Amino acid sequence: MASPVVRPRARVAVLSLVAGVLVQASTAVPTFAAAGPFTANYPDEVTTRRPCPQGTPTGAFCFTGVGHGPTVPPGGPGTERFAGFVDLAHTGPDGCAPDVNAVTITTARGTLLLTTQGRACFTATGASTDTGTWRVIGGTGVYQGASGSGSVTTLGRPTLPDGTISSNSTYTGTLTLR
Repeated sequence: MASPVVRPRARVAVLSLVAGVLVQASTAVPTFAAAGPFTANYPDEVTTRRPCPQGTPTGAFCFTGVGHGPTVPPGGPGTERFAGFVDLAHTGPDGCAPDVNAVTITTARGTLLLTTQGRACFTATGASTDTGTWRVIGGTGVYQGASGSGSVTTLGRPTLPDGTISSNSTYTGTLTLR
């Protein structure tokens, strides 16, 4: 039977092992999750109509776009790129139609991948308001392993003579970074 008394040499070996593990843990990349608020605003969005890909609902309005603005985290400028469609065949009596987007938000620290779903509501002047939700589906850099969700609101102006649409999107919610 082994003695429960720790010998001085064994104690030094155990303390050395513990110290080594602590040093290694303190220099490793943290793997814990840190949840916090996420906000982003892209006031200069430009949306361009494009042909709809196969599998998109018949009669949908398909588009791509880009915007720039403050993104927190990490804090600083971000570039938002999106592609999606508004399902005009299912416009309700309120003048609103379902819309779906795939979104990338790129900052100096990585790229966040989102999906959005919402309802685009149109006015008689051609302006629109789109309200919906976003959900993280992936990321790179600081956003690798991220999760989160929230709301997104887009205010669109009437279509410009060149066929583009100018808009402003604001994202709010919670983002968990690893």
